[in-house]
Amino acid sequence: MPHSPAHPDLVRFAAQIAARLPGTWAATAHRPDPRPDWEDPFHEVWDDQTLEWAISEYRPHRAAVMTAGNDRLLVTTHPQRGAEFIVGALAPAGLGKDSVGDANAPRAIVVGADPVRAATDIARRFLPRYE
Repeated sequence: MPHSPAHPDLVRFAAQIAARLPGTWAATAHRPDPRPDWEDPFHEVWDDQTLEWAISEYRPHRAAVMTAGNDRLLVTTHPQRGAEFIVGALAPAGLGKDSVGDANAPRAIVVGADPVRAATDIARRFLPRYE
């Protein structure tokens, strides 16, 4: 689903969040690949609720990945809420291809379009569960 004109540039938004998170984070573009599902880069999503639902039902056209060392977070537009984003984890190396639907995964969160507030929400609500 294309993003709303109200959305900031997704990679820029993710970079603004990354600059405010504890540690050293960077943001890059992450686009779905037209390869068959078993090779789809979104198979690395580590979630069993909101993010898993969004990528399986709506196939986001755009996403950004924030990285810090081996840690990787996925940021994508919320398919049903124009000014919100979903932030969740990509599976750590060695977890395997069954990361989607993992009941032990840190649950993704929904954040607003303000990068300062989004970074605060991620640092307080998501990163402790992720670690």
